[in-house]
Amino acid sequence: GNTRGMGKIQIEFLGEAAEKITSNLQTRLDKLQEIAEKAGLKPRKERYWVTLDLLSPLLLRQIWMRDEVEVQEKHLKIYGESLQWDIHSQITRPIKISGWNALLNMPKQARIGIDAGGVILAEVTGQKKEVLEALQMLEEFGLGDRLGEGFGQILSCHPFHVDFFPELDD
Repeated sequence: GNTRGMGKIQIEFLGEAAEKITSNLQTRLDKLQEIAEKAGLKPRKERYWVTLDLLSPLLLRQIWMRDEVEVQEKHLKIYGESLQWDIHSQITRPIKISGWNALLNMPKQARIGIDAGGVILAEVTGQKKEVLEALQMLEEFGLGDRLGEGFGQILSCHPFHVDFFPELDD
């Protein structure tokens, strides 16, 4: 039943972890910029480094109705038409997703999606206010298909990436 929204759980973090995850989006974005600069990524005017963590599987479709197995800039532009997205890296893996349509008493079409736990590193160009609004909408509404079933949930600038941002070689 988890493809129909059942089986959701609530996890309560105690101590330092709870403070980090509940910090607001602007704080997380600012901290990620600081750590990226320390790692050797030079800041540019109105360009912000962001990480997008997939909290649930993600279903994306091409224009010809074929399943996508990578997030592309065009998918992210739906929440900020004036923003320029540049995906630098993504660590994801494909997953087969099926389900059951209880109303029709039939199986749903099997699809290939992107598994939960994937991470996308991108640079966003635009006004900071617009970047924050786009990231907030990504977190609130999700990305891709079957959002009402719990797919496509994203967390922007997860505090984990501030603690474990890679050191870059010159």
